[in-house]
Amino acid sequence: MKVSLNTLNEKLGSFFHKSPQDPDGRAKKKSSMNGFKLSSAIFVWVMLFLPIAYLFICDIGVKLSSFAMPFRNYQTGEWTFENFERVWWAITSPAAGDESLLVAFKNTLMYFSWSIIQIPVSLFLTYFLFKRILGKKLFVIIYNIPSMVAGVVMVTAFKELTSMHGILGSIMEALGMPLTDSIYKTASTANVAMLSYCILFGLCGGVMYYHAAMNRIPHSVFEAARIDGVGPFREAVQIVFPLIMPTVGTQLVLGSMGFLTASGPILLFTKGANGTTTLSFWMYWKIYQDPLGDLGVVSAMGLVMTAIGFPIAALSMWLNNRIEPIQY
Repeated sequence: MKVSLNTLNEKLGSFFHKSPQDPDGRAKKKSSMNGFKLSSAIFVWVMLFLPIAYLFICDIGVKLSSFAMPFRNYQTGEWTFENFERVWWAITSPAAGDESLLVAFKNTLMYFSWSIIQIPVSLFLTYFLFKRILGKKLFVIIYNIPSMVAGVVMVTAFKELTSMHGILGSIMEALGMPLTDSIYKTASTANVAMLSYCILFGLCGGVMYYHAAMNRIPHSVFEAARIDGVGPFREAVQIVFPLIMPTVGTQLVLGSMGFLTASGPILLFTKGANGTTTLSFWMYWKIYQDPLGDLGVVSAMGLVMTAIGFPIAALSMWLNNRIEPIQY
């Protein structure tokens, strides 16, 4: 006698369990299901309690408090526009000197300009690694050395090299223009030196992203270009770079969002002295010197920076959305 698989399963199930028609079995099954649902709901809400509490206390609460802080006197608690007046004074008053926000804004523009120029430079360096040109392994070793050494050590070494008794001092003495003082005590030379440090040790920003984007390009594209006699430069400019433009656009959006927070290694070099401060470092140093008295001023400056940076970031995102996605 042939027995189907479904029939066998039903017989085995009826042997170990009560029949579905059994009222008592239905009641117990329903009760166990309700208990399971209740236990699951309790488990879910217990697990969600901490992130929800963090969201309301540490995120939403802090944001609301930071929005109200620019309009209040931190010591008296009174609502006032005094903080914005002090920000305006720090921008326009000649008495502010090297600590003027105008000086900080100029230096911020300098570092931001380099972060934008760095993108095409990094693209060509990435293409150099991507094509496995002669000397690639040596370049990879040189590129990875700064990332393996602490920033404090790199800054200290760079300051020694550019000191009066270092390589720079020897070169200037050989040219008949010996250094009489540290280059970090003058705004012009200090800013140039710190920007040079950023250029030397920050050339490969975004290499990982660009290299991953280049590896997604089908190999058949390069074979067709080689058949047509396309050289490395034309291949980079007319084929590779346009195909990874969405990735480049994303990097530009991220860079534009940090437009007013661009900064160099100021703390390790000069601590913002001698006209080397930036907007972000100015805010940090104000809190460091007087965490209570200048908290409202720093908050007001942050709100002004948000009002300036938001339309710039929105414009860059709109331009990035105009870039057509590439399908391989």
